[in-house]
Amino acid sequence: MSQFRKNIFGRFSQNKHVYCSEKFENFKKMLFFQKWTKLFNTSREILKKLKSFLGINIGNEKFEDNLFQKY
Repeated sequence: MSQFRKNIFGRFSQNKHVYCSEKFENFKKMLFFQKWTKLFNTSREILKKLKSFLGINIGNEKFEDNLFQKY
């Protein structure tokens, strides 16, 4: 059993290179999602700062300005 390495999916792999490449791929995915989460949060903060200018209440998604047509 010592010759096998358990990868993050719970499967056993004999090849150390396969284990490391899977680990690296998952690390790249994690960095990708962290980058987009940070970008989303930054854009949300910018929108919060501009809400008085646009008249948008972001929390409740109410549009109070004439920029948006009410139905």
